[in-house]
Amino acid sequence: MARILMADDDPRMIDFVRLIVELEGHHLIAAHNGQAALDSFDAQKPDLVLLDIMMPGMCGMEVCSRLRERDPLVPILFLSAKQQVTDRIQGLHQGADDYIIKPFNRQELLARVESAWRRSQAIRKQTGLTTLERQVNGLVLNADSRQTLYHSVPLQLSRTEFDLLWIFCEYADRVLQREFLFEQVWGYASDSQSRTVDNFTGRLRKKLQAVQKLKQVSHPTIESVYGVGYRLVSAQQVPK
Repeated sequence: MARILMADDDPRMIDFVRLIVELEGHHLIAAHNGQAALDSFDAQKPDLVLLDIMMPGMCGMEVCSRLRERDPLVPILFLSAKQQVTDRIQGLHQGADDYIIKPFNRQELLARVESAWRRSQAIRKQTGLTTLERQVNGLVLNADSRQTLYHSVPLQLSRTEFDLLWIFCEYADRVLQREFLFEQVWGYASDSQSRTVDNFTGRLRKKLQAVQKLKQVSHPTIESVYGVGYRLVSAQQVPK
């Protein structure tokens, strides 16, 4: 599953692409302008980026250039109604990996997204640049040092607590079943270990809540989903 950041000022286009990619198991992070895209990239470290060109404020070309400075390997694909050859060439010169013209075919979009993602994963593996860090809006985990910062405050976590929080960050904003969490952290499937997940999640919550009170923040936070499991909520939802 890839975490995909999409920047487009058309909410209908975002909803359309969200439906396409999430049916395939990917997770879409939406941004409605260029600055929001940069902020979301810094906070959530997506695996792939989809960019519109014509956005208010900062255009997609500028966003692409700034993203490429942040990460030379993250796949960046333009989704644009601009069809001129010069536009496509400019997009590639800015550092994009691909340029898809709107309107596009659903299967073509998926094929190009998954191809770019696989290439990036292979390059990172070959060069040893695997992702050793997870960042979710002020929550930072480093797999190499096993250190965790929550709004700049170090968290003292056991190995199991760290592994559990790592999974929450990897699948931020998605509902995770207890059985899935147990299999990912403890390494085998078991229907009888839901209380184990509950107990360790409860410990994590208390440690996060202590910092929330200290720093006067509310997110990221772990919420219960009744009858299913848990979800790491990355940011407070703003009512539409």
